[in-house]
Amino acid sequence: MTIKKRFMYSYISAIMITMASLFLIISLVFYVALGKVPNITTIYKMITTQRSLTMDEKNSYLGLDHLIQENPDQLMLPLADNVTQLIKTIEEKNLYVVIRKGDDFSYYSDGLVEKSLKVHAPDYEINNFEPVGTLDNAGRMYHYIKSDFLYKDGKYGSMIILKRESNLLEFFTKWGIWLILFIILLAVLIASLIIHRLKKTIIQPIEHLEEATYFVKESDNLSETIEQFPEKNIVREVERLQVSFKNMWIELEKAEKLSKQYEDNRKELIANISHDLKTPITSIMGYVEGMLDGVANTEEKKQRYLQTIYKKSQSLNELIEELFLYSKFDMDAVLFHYEQINLTSFIQEFMEDYLVEEEVEWTLNLPEEAIYYEIDTIQFHRALTNIIQNSLKFLDWTKEIPKISLSLINTEQSIIIEVIDNGIGMTKEQANKAFHRFYRGDESRTPSTKGSGLGLSIVEYIIKQHGGDVSVTSEEKEWTKMQIILPKKKGADNNESCINY
Repeated sequence: MTIKKRFMYSYISAIMITMASLFLIISLVFYVALGKVPNITTIYKMITTQRSLTMDEKNSYLGLDHLIQENPDQLMLPLADNVTQLIKTIEEKNLYVVIRKGDDFSYYSDGLVEKSLKVHAPDYEINNFEPVGTLDNAGRMYHYIKSDFLYKDGKYGSMIILKRESNLLEFFTKWGIWLILFIILLAVLIASLIIHRLKKTIIQPIEHLEEATYFVKESDNLSETIEQFPEKNIVREVERLQVSFKNMWIELEKAEKLSKQYEDNRKELIANISHDLKTPITSIMGYVEGMLDGVANTEEKKQRYLQTIYKKSQSLNELIEELFLYSKFDMDAVLFHYEQINLTSFIQEFMEDYLVEEEVEWTLNLPEEAIYYEIDTIQFHRALTNIIQNSLKFLDWTKEIPKISLSLINTEQSIIIEVIDNGIGMTKEQANKAFHRFYRGDESRTPSTKGSGLGLSIVEYIIKQHGGDVSVTSEEKEWTKMQIILPKKKGADNNESCINY
């Protein structure tokens, strides 16, 4: 049996036992007192009939009874102003007033139902031996005090004041303490039985699992230690918990190996680019020392020094972020989430931020209709960003019009994305090494080029994860073309005509 069912059955049983015990006690009390077990309505009437009148009921009754003694016809319609005012005062005290003449009810307060009054109203009793009682009106119980009289025309009349009843205070005043004590004792007994059962079937196995966690933590050989799980003869959920615990430690062992691999890779990354890190740090230290030594003795120099420090810090931050990203890629620690998207719309949205830059002449060639492909939108966006940023970085600003074009081409076998710029270009040797990790063609391109040399390596990794390929061709001092080739999936759309943006 599962834990859920055990708890459910235990609590239902406890509730049922308590309710049954309470019912038996109440029934026994009434049987001893009355010789029978009355129904709920009878019990309520018995409890409320003999209760004392409140001061509001007494005063209201005396006020109307005084009018009856003076002249009972004052309660005939239409009611005089003084009678109407007195009734209104009574009703403001949350009491209800009923005036009866013969079989008709000439007046009854709002909230009362006339049909129910005709059925449940007390009988006439001109001597008023039983003026107090309980009355049912539309399913609601009222405590009443009445005064029966004769109008001058000889017809019977009644004045009834009602108060809504809603509690069993007197009953609980007499028997409540014993019932509470009994319920408490019964609840303690049942809870003890439930706790004992739960401890034996659930809590103790979980405690064994807790003890095992400390044992495993101190053990040198995780695999041998956790072989004891799952234990036998335990509830299903605890068994699953122990199995999950075992699997968790196996995964932790794998994670530890992956972490070690990641650490080794990180050390390699740091070693390979130590000179790239040292340059901006040395520069920052130099400017800081200059400010400390008072070299920057004017506000203009201070601002220039601070601006330089800020730019160097930004470069360092970008470099470190790129390093850790590539490290994760290198260990296949980044999960790709592929979804079928419209490449045409995706590239159009991607290029919107770049098309507003007026210093560059942008050309965007996209097909008229949708081309769908399964990609990870976040990583593919990163790849395109790296390519565009690389083109911007190596534009030849000495040329009259720096240009960058991006084209989406649909062929029979594949989908091609091309980015072409008229920048400084690169040699064949540099093009062959463009996707190597940490490679930068600084010597023959621009001495001020910044970057980690990882941008295009990241592009290559992302595209390969999509089953595609990326290549670069260039002519030095003329142009560079980056080309992404994605193999066409079966059923892909073809023959898209192009529009120039």
